[in-house]
Amino acid sequence: MLSHSIYHEERKIAGNLFFRPIVDSLLFPYIRYISISGVNMKRILDSEKQNIIGPRIKEARMRAGISQKQLSEKLELLAVYTCRGSISRIENGQRAVTDIEIDAISKILKVSLDSLFGRE
Repeated sequence: MLSHSIYHEERKIAGNLFFRPIVDSLLFPYIRYISISGVNMKRILDSEKQNIIGPRIKEARMRAGISQKQLSEKLELLAVYTCRGSISRIENGQRAVTDIEIDAISKILKVSLDSLFGRE
């Protein structure tokens, strides 16, 4: 086995093929388990931050003059169910953000995806 390499273990569960990374802990110090379809899987993170757009979401939300609760309610109208506490964790970088959430947040706050990702 090569040092600092990632190898995958295949596993078929309920007809779906999953890959479980086997990782050298020096290369990826943060490994968390996530549940996909009731199956616990490892999630590899190379830092403590769960997202890179949280602070820009907070900035855009405050510029729009709405609270975390109001953002949560507006997301619910788009069938994106993210509670106020989750929005707080997103803004603080403590929670990952799905692509569906990012798209809905950008629409509600009337900002481009590029601006949320700091490309503008």
